[in-house]
Amino acid sequence: MKVKRLARHLLRSPEQQQRIVQQTNGFVLWILFAVFGLLTVVTGLFSHSRLPAKDRTVTASVQQLLDDHLTESSVWHSFFVRAKTDWTVSVGGNLSGNVYVTKSRLLEHPEILNREKLKETSGLLSAFYRESQIPMCVIAVPSAAEFYASELPGGVSCPSQTEDIEMFYRELTSPIRKIDVYHVLFTATDDYIYCRTDPRWTCYGAYCVYRNAIRKMGFAPISYDQFAVTHAGTFRGSLYDACLYEDVTPDILDIYTCDSGIVIQEMTAQLSDGTEESRSMYTASEEYADPYEFYLGAEYDMLTIRTSLDSQKKLLLLEDSSADCMIPFFIQHYSEICIVDVENASLPLKELTDPSDYSQILVLCDADTFADSDSFTDLFRDGE
Repeated sequence: MKVKRLARHLLRSPEQQQRIVQQTNGFVLWILFAVFGLLTVVTGLFSHSRLPAKDRTVTASVQQLLDDHLTESSVWHSFFVRAKTDWTVSVGGNLSGNVYVTKSRLLEHPEILNREKLKETSGLLSAFYRESQIPMCVIAVPSAAEFYASELPGGVSCPSQTEDIEMFYRELTSPIRKIDVYHVLFTATDDYIYCRTDPRWTCYGAYCVYRNAIRKMGFAPISYDQFAVTHAGTFRGSLYDACLYEDVTPDILDIYTCDSGIVIQEMTAQLSDGTEESRSMYTASEEYADPYEFYLGAEYDMLTIRTSLDSQKKLLLLEDSSADCMIPFFIQHYSEICIVDVENASLPLKELTDPSDYSQILVLCDADTFADSDSFTDLFRDGE
């Protein structure tokens, strides 16, 4: 009996297959760039010849020409990105730029965290605790790839951040409470806990972490059935923007309300130019470049929320955007929450607010943010 030979591509290792995909992509992109260059020249000559003589003089609007060029470049850029991704997938590849493409989601290729930077950040947080002596909790959020790497083809390398996060926690001074959320999220991976087109988690993922963290912060969590959930719309996040892959289901913007619970009475944002503006939770996402700004609005230095709770409990929350969709849960326990954006604050913390005014401090960021010690150095500097 004749033995059937395996297809040649099945005999290759995952690394060989990936290398072939990259070589093929390069060849196709060179062809596309050549076509693009030719079309640009032809289009430019054709458009220029159609212009009246008076519009071809040096008095023509340079700004208008620049705007037109940028618009055309944007269109061509989108075309190239989409074509590259579709071709990568069609030939069996799964990595477009820095984004893994799977059948159900897009995953950001996780960074290999800089351990020295993590140690620097832990030192800064420990020094801040020793100075303030306010009860502090720290949560480092793992990347989605930590939980969904199994959706990638076998043999694909996907760095884990788990050991780096554990090291970061060990480096923090012992009175700081470290809240490990890995196992909380791992047990919920079959649920919609991370966005499909964005690296951040969903409101439900945030609720799972809140339910665990708030106990360690001294409160009983509000049960999930006390929240009414409304779907406000859908969006495609930054991972989609990076690869323009259409075959993954868009994400959902959720509104969580607790009708029998605490409500926000006042919400004020302090902007980088020193001005203040009144805000509200859940603002139409069409107003923002980043759909995730639906929760708290556009960038700010500090956001202060005062609630209807008659309590002396006040929370200072040092965060990146991961914490934004957790606010509807935290407001059930505090009369005031002061939120400082670690990545975007233009002033040091001491110039924004007095930490001694708060009864608790929570530092909640992506692991990547903790590995950027420069942000925390700027935040904890003494000021001018």
